[in-house]
Amino acid sequence: MKKINGFSLIEGVVSLSVICLITTLFFPLLFQLIIRLHHEQQETTLLQMIADESKLLAKHPIPKEKTVGSYKITTEKQKDRWQICAEQDQTKLCRPE
Repeated sequence: MKKINGFSLIEGVVSLSVICLITTLFFPLLFQLIIRLHHEQQETTLLQMIADESKLLAKHPIPKEKTVGSYKITTEKQKDRWQICAEQDQTKLCRPE
C-alpha cells in the first residue's frame, strides 16, 4: 500500500475556509474593542486632569481656561459652586467641585 504524505486539496480548502470564517467573525469585534479602549483611555485622562485641576482649585480659586496639548480645561464659578470641565476632540466631561 502506498503511503500518502501531506494534505489533500479538499483538506486544505476546508481548513482555509474555517480560518477565513473565524477571522471574519473576530475582526469586527477586535476593532470595536480597540475603539472602546481608546474612548475609555480618553475619559480616564480627562478625569485625571479634572482631579489635578481640582487640587489646584482648592489652593487658588480663580476662574481660568488652559490648554494642555489637545486637552482644554476650564474652571468657572456657577452660582455658589465651582465647575471643572475638560474636553478633547468630541469628548467633554464636567464635574462640580
